[in-house]
Amino acid sequence: MRRSFGAYFAIGVAITVALLVGHKSRAAAVVSYQDLPASQFPAKQYQLLGDVMSNDLATQRAHAWQLWSALNAPSKSIAYGQRLPVWQTWYSSDEVYGGHFTAGAERTFACCFFRIPKQNKIQHEQLDEDQPALTMAFVKFNRPAANFIVQNGYDTKSTLQTLNKQYDAQHMPVTMRQIKPFPREAVAIKVTFWLIRQHGLTPVPYWNPAYPAPAKGQTPNHLTWRNCVAADADNRFADGSKQWVNCNGTMQQAPVVHLERFYTYKLKDPNDVAAVASFSKHLSMDTDQEHVVTGSFKPEVGDYLALTAMHVTTKEIPDWTFQTFWWTPFSKTAPFGNDRPVSIRAPFDNYDMCNAYSVETPMAGNGGPHICFNPYLEADLGPTKSYVMNGKTMHADPMAGTRSNCMACHSRAAWPAKMDPPYVARTSSMGTVFNPGYIPRDAPYYQGITTTDFLWSIPLESRK
Repeated sequence: MRRSFGAYFAIGVAITVALLVGHKSRAAAVVSYQDLPASQFPAKQYQLLGDVMSNDLATQRAHAWQLWSALNAPSKSIAYGQRLPVWQTWYSSDEVYGGHFTAGAERTFACCFFRIPKQNKIQHEQLDEDQPALTMAFVKFNRPAANFIVQNGYDTKSTLQTLNKQYDAQHMPVTMRQIKPFPREAVAIKVTFWLIRQHGLTPVPYWNPAYPAPAKGQTPNHLTWRNCVAADADNRFADGSKQWVNCNGTMQQAPVVHLERFYTYKLKDPNDVAAVASFSKHLSMDTDQEHVVTGSFKPEVGDYLALTAMHVTTKEIPDWTFQTFWWTPFSKTAPFGNDRPVSIRAPFDNYDMCNAYSVETPMAGNGGPHICFNPYLEADLGPTKSYVMNGKTMHADPMAGTRSNCMACHSRAAWPAKMDPPYVARTSSMGTVFNPGYIPRDAPYYQGITTTDFLWSIPLESRK
């Protein structure tokens, strides 16, 4: 969405460290694909567009909460004794873009294919795969989205390159340089996790919208958040009691939270541990990540991965619906906890939400375009140093991520992906790059490229 949201939903994330490493040695769990209920999804397009045109945010949020409820409803599949939510039966980015996608009804279960979130991978200075990640994340697609990508060859760079050259040869108008539109049933999600030890207390930083800007020009990512909860996996302390933990370098008394407040996956065997340890080793290259992994905290069988955030986008309207969810200890507070139906049960009622069905409305308090961002992924979008662009000095804007908008970023998804000035965080203020409001389809940005229907995964994950 320091590291930028500019690249990808999903989203919105590289290094693949699959929990499926060595999966042939484990007793395989088989899952059956399950989609959102046809009685609810997709919603009628004219109704959703009417809600946008009338600026009916409450109805839009009701739709977003309905998606959240359906995604996290219990599926028919059980893996290692745990009933899976619907989204856990979907197809990973590795399946879709790895050249081995199958739309079969049953597949071997793989919890997580960890990657550095693409929005954290677009560096201020350069794309660098050796940079540490902020969160463990992976992307999943429902079957209509996965089928569409593979059947049209959009999982390969050669298809995209051929199409782009064809448009060049035909002198195709800029507004028509695009891939086929996804079907209305398509959904893509990005999920992020936090590693929690099975014994003792694990500090988990949480977002507070009232946080002031961090000191020394830092971005307000979770490494600078001032408050944590103390995750207590073995329920040693009373939920809500105060216990001392190291929260981003400061000892503080944090409220205890039992794991029932998170959706979690328990590391089941050495293969799970090896995958997480490999990713954690990558994380530990950055000393700021000590709250994630330290010399005394190595992942072990029985530790947990706790869901901290999820991006959700659906093709129910031409420009997709965007909604993003994140864990919070204060899930009943306004505005992000508003409108949550009582039908959403624990642990999924511990997540807040904002949605973006328009880049313009509802306007921000200062009259600017609509703001919607996920603090676990996009709070660190802003450039931390000044820079020069076209002979003009641009000032640092570390808080720009807190003014970003999902749609403003994804509307620029295209092949080839533009990573040069002025399209990435290192060369422009996030207030203008990631939340500029509506950008006409004939804008100079789109010259010579082929748009990929709002999905960054196509240009960034497609294989050769």
